[in-house]
Amino acid sequence: PHLTTLEREVAFGRRPPPDGDDAGAALIRTLGDAHERSVVDEMRSRLDVVEIPRTGDLPAAEQLTLDAMKRGADVVYQATFFDGRWRGHADFLIRNDQRPSGLGDWSYDVADTKLARHVKVGALLQMGVYAGRLETLQGAPPESLTVILGSGEQVSVPHVDVAAYTRRTVRDFEHWLDDAPTTYPVRVPHCDICPWAQQCRQRW
Repeated sequence: PHLTTLEREVAFGRRPPPDGDDAGAALIRTLGDAHERSVVDEMRSRLDVVEIPRTGDLPAAEQLTLDAMKRGADVVYQATFFDGRWRGHADFLIRNDQRPSGLGDWSYDVADTKLARHVKVGALLQMGVYAGRLETLQGAPPESLTVILGSGEQVSVPHVDVAAYTRRTVRDFEHWLDDAPTTYPVRVPHCDICPWAQQCRQRW
């Protein structure tokens, strides 16, 4: 919560962003990017992969994502979602030929790479938000959310098991942003890689 407080204050211009970046966080990002590249390279060797370019025009990027889905690409890489308020970039949308949708005799499921060795709730929530917008675009909910772990293991969770919790969390978060409470920098594992850690240590 306190991290969100700080980021909210930066967004509103009430405080400057933190100085620099934590070396550990930079290393984790580098390793995470390498893991993602290895996964997409393997997919490209055997599947029709359409990559969506990152652009400041979010509605246009989402349209490119939808176009690739309508065409029936095996994989949509860096799919963009934007509903006017929430934005997301799913690592992968994987074609599912066992589940029809408004697109035709196929639909798409969400998959993301994570460097972690086990699935974390935050990853499922992240993909759950993507899944909500994906359902709107394809006219049917995805069947599964898959995390491709740093070990190479793939863990799939039924979307239906995550959907209600995601909706509640999104609603609570939006209420929190509209009327943010006062927070304190309680020590949590994220402190180890947080760019605000030095400021919080000074406050402690």
